[in-house]
Amino acid sequence: MESYELIFNNISPKEISVLLKWINFKEKNILSSHFYFNNKDVKFESIDSLEIYFNKQNTGNILVKDIYIGTTISKAIIVISFDDLDGNLTINFSEKDMTILNDLVLADICNNILSIMTNLNNATIFFGYEPAEDNDMTLFSLNKNNLV
Repeated sequence: MESYELIFNNISPKEISVLLKWINFKEKNILSSHFYFNNKDVKFESIDSLEIYFNKQNTGNILVKDIYIGTTISKAIIVISFDDLDGNLTINFSEKDMTILNDLVLADICNNILSIMTNLNNATIFFGYEPAEDNDMTLFSLNKNNLV
């Protein structure tokens, strides 16, 4: 069974909420979450502002059900990781948790990602088999200037 990955590299903390809204993220769909805050493991609900939380080096993950990236994913993990300058938001999911991946579904995913690109400043996006950033695993990648 294959695992897929959708990676948004070089995003700012302000863009996290844009991306979560884009995938139709809803708190009620959280199955579990882990963030490290004030020297303890906390849940998503304990984070007042993701933008403030990720204005410094931090990482968190959220296991969710029912997100949308151009096709519905029934279960996915969202990993958000920032260093002092910028961050990544990665969505991992299994092929069993999505509709079949064919050329039409891939085109829908790509078109949906293109729709969010105008709201992202410097992001490079990779979609493919995990690890999607590896050249031989990437199905497509995008940045503001082109489809690679």
